[in-house]
Amino acid sequence: MTPILPKHVYGNGQDIRTHPANLKPVGSGPFKFVSYTDKEIVLEKYTDFFLLGRPRLDKVIFKIMNPLVVPIAYETGAVHLNGSENAAEFIKQVDTLERWRCTPQRFPTTRRFCRPCLH
Repeated sequence: MTPILPKHVYGNGQDIRTHPANLKPVGSGPFKFVSYTDKEIVLEKYTDFFLLGRPRLDKVIFKIMNPLVVPIAYETGAVHLNGSENAAEFIKQVDTLERWRCTPQRFPTTRRFCRPCLH
């Protein structure tokens, strides 16, 4: 996500890293900010988004988890995507799970994609 920093909100000289508006982000995409806790970030569908029929999801919840439990959360179905900063370690852990395989994505990226196996 790319932040939007409107001058009328952030142009008052306060340090951007500790600005109170950081807990009420401004956006321009298909979702609007609902809430933030130390456990999750919740976004919901912006019904006035300019592309008709978009977004297709009503809500998106980003879970903030201890990286050590993420592979287990994948295995149990508690999470479906991972934004881990330590992707190499995550891939090693997920590759050990019976139902998951991580494979390289095609050009132009060298990132790996982890998905459930269909048995």
